[in-house]
Amino acid sequence: MGGNGKRDVLVIEDQDLAIIGVEGALGDDFNLTIVKDGRKGLEEALKNNKNGIILDYSLPGMNGLDLLKEYNRLIPEKERLPVIFMTGYGGRYRHEAIELGAKDYIPKPFKFRRLYLAADQHFR
Repeated sequence: MGGNGKRDVLVIEDQDLAIIGVEGALGDDFNLTIVKDGRKGLEEALKNNKNGIILDYSLPGMNGLDLLKEYNRLIPEKERLPVIFMTGYGGRYRHEAIELGAKDYIPKPFKFRRLYLAADQHFR
């Protein structure tokens, strides 16, 4: 938790419109760290100092599934942060994301309330 009592969330997303949506859905109740590149997102995720991660599929540098695979390889299971996988590809990557440990899968465009409820549930 941040010093202001809000939960800290790493958002790995490169689309400005999606970032604005995440900020609109979560910005009042969560501290958001935004990273727009997959490799830089992995570096930030490995610090393991957040309550959770919102992860997009299509990213420069490394896609979201590859990032999640690498994160899982480097962080022991009991220490991993919960991940909400978010993508504009509908359900195309749902099975693989969940199989890799994502706690939720949210297709874009998303409803603010849906994202908020998922973050509130998983990012404790």
